[in-house]
Amino acid sequence: MKYFIVSDIHGAYDKLINALNEAGFNSETDTLVSVGDAFDRGTQNRKVLDYFLELPHKILLWGNHDARLYRLIEGFDYLNWCDDSNGTCLTIEELADTEYETYTGLNVLRARQTEYSKKIQEYFKLCRMAIEFPDMYVTHGWLPFTEDDQEYHIHLVPDWKHNPRADWYEALWSHTEHAIRDNAFPDKTLLVGHWHAFRIA
Repeated sequence: MKYFIVSDIHGAYDKLINALNEAGFNSETDTLVSVGDAFDRGTQNRKVLDYFLELPHKILLWGNHDARLYRLIEGFDYLNWCDDSNGTCLTIEELADTEYETYTGLNVLRARQTEYSKKIQEYFKLCRMAIEFPDMYVTHGWLPFTEDDQEYHIHLVPDWKHNPRADWYEALWSHTEHAIRDNAFPDKTLLVGHWHAFRIA
């Protein structure tokens, strides 16, 4: 079995399938690891959701966009202007199969009443924050960290794997470039996605 690792699909189903085909991914024998941000920005969020749920072998990690969508769908927060600019409103519109209404709460309510409400909740139940391989950690933004108040340097939370107070939500939104600058590495290779990754590459 091979592992194929993808990140930041952002609702681009066609591009995902093309990339996997080019890489030789076999859904019957290989495992697909999604390093978060499966949704938002793109226009094929339903197809991405269906594809991931139907895969027999998969590992799904949280991304900051996924976590934000979860908070909205579950009613833990309200839509704001950031959700509009980040494409979350468009994702909710697509899931709710309704007209675009900027950042109003009505579409969130509609999204909860569709067949995709159960599917997105099923997806979220499968998500985890990180996965550990013998030589590598895989996560979306960074591992749980603290930041100096004065110099803004990033440090890993001590015993982050077993620390119940470790802030994983903050880690999903972390500034990966700052963590690399500060050598905030674990004892293994760390594979990340997030929006800084393309500049690092």
